[in-house]
Amino acid sequence: MHALTSGDSLMEFMERIRNFVSTNPQIGEGLCQRRLDFNEQVCFLADEVKVNSAAVCEGNRETVEISSAANKDFSHDQVDDEESGASAAPDNSQYDGQCSSSPPRTGSPSSDPAVDPPPPKTSTTKSPSLKIHFEGSGTRYTARRWKIPNHDNPFELMPPDITTLHIRKAHSLFHNNPHEDVRQEVTLDDAKLWGSDSRYDDAGVVFARAITSSRSRFCLRFVFNVDKFAARKRSPNYRVLARLIKDAKFHSDSMFELAQAGKLVPRHYGMWIMDTGAWAGKVIFSVTQWCGTPWTNLVHTAMDTEENRILVGRAFEDLHDCGIDFGGVSGRDVFRQVVIDLEDPNLTREDRLKGRAPCYITGYSEATGNHNCMRKLPILPLASFLPPSHVGCYEIGQVLLLIGFMNGKEGGGVSPSTAMQWHKTYSELHPDMHNGNVLMAQRAKLFPKALGLYDDELEMWFEDDGEYAKIHIVQRALGWQSPESDLAGFVSEDRDSDS
Repeated sequence: MHALTSGDSLMEFMERIRNFVSTNPQIGEGLCQRRLDFNEQVCFLADEVKVNSAAVCEGNRETVEISSAANKDFSHDQVDDEESGASAAPDNSQYDGQCSSSPPRTGSPSSDPAVDPPPPKTSTTKSPSLKIHFEGSGTRYTARRWKIPNHDNPFELMPPDITTLHIRKAHSLFHNNPHEDVRQEVTLDDAKLWGSDSRYDDAGVVFARAITSSRSRFCLRFVFNVDKFAARKRSPNYRVLARLIKDAKFHSDSMFELAQAGKLVPRHYGMWIMDTGAWAGKVIFSVTQWCGTPWTNLVHTAMDTEENRILVGRAFEDLHDCGIDFGGVSGRDVFRQVVIDLEDPNLTREDRLKGRAPCYITGYSEATGNHNCMRKLPILPLASFLPPSHVGCYEIGQVLLLIGFMNGKEGGGVSPSTAMQWHKTYSELHPDMHNGNVLMAQRAKLFPKALGLYDDELEMWFEDDGEYAKIHIVQRALGWQSPESDLAGFVSEDRDSDS
């Protein structure tokens, strides 16, 4: 199979695809369609930052029409920085940041103005805007919602009372160190060089903790100086931008309702764009809920407790039960994307140590939906090692291994072989039962002291005291649920099974 490698230009990749298609016509149509959205996205970005997009777009099956006025659709308001040269903000209706032409999704709340999709776009509608203030910069830049090309699903609406996001000098700007797998603080002077200086090519995205006057917290993931590298499609910076866009699309396509439920997935407020002039060029960034501290920064600290590792494992199990395979779980760096909100003021120290803090998974650029998880083990301490490929879901097996639950050192009294055999026997005795229900029964019978996956949402009981008694489940909001069901309304349907 052909893949776009770091050494390919887009044209070289497309030429190889055309050659492959010409000799394999029966699958050519599908391959061309899979590359189409990516090519259109490249063309849009090239036009956005005033580079010659003709060579980039050559070979596309469609022409992407982008108004030349897009290049003028930037402004910043000068406060006391004489370098900025403020200009008036023109009409920005082509940046329909909330994708307002798309209808509300089925089942989404309709009474909260902070999360409702907006009304249909009219000729007088302007895109939402935000003021972004970096402490010490002297300037508040105006950012406007950026509509991702060929993408119509909605993001969250920013609450109407939030008009300015402040980023402090200290303890507010970070990047994930690719060599140490931990979050590190960066200075504003260093951050603004991202994309313009080769020393920062491998630094990963710069992100900030932004606050409002009401102390609300947001996470801004920045791609600075887009105009300096957008024509260099093989650059690490360009790949970072592409991943940021893929992450945003996956949020609105597959996790909109899940984020509105306030668990597991941060709320995503879309992509934004602003022109900072000579300071950091054109900047594209996403705005999401601030979720806390990555697990990699908590390892080998007082917070590195068994209960918190179980909390991390529960997050991945929950994600899989929602039909999402995270992708890219190959090393411990994946735990940078698991974020625990230890800053929640409602938590006691015991809560923070005992795995009761809110836990989120971020960074979905490699994620896929329609996942039917067929794992046969929970992510809990086990007495011995089992190859991840034997767990029934490779990603869950990898997390089990990487979190340290298959080394027999965590006090786990249940061996993987015992748990696997229990799963097999229970499934044979109850052949119509969904795997998610089997796993809940297994957890209750073999790991009775472990916190359940869905204790806040579900209640369960067994028909009798037998080892393999049938489980019954009550979803608190819906009442009794058949044990043969697949957690309807709670676990996604129509997914591809694990191989």
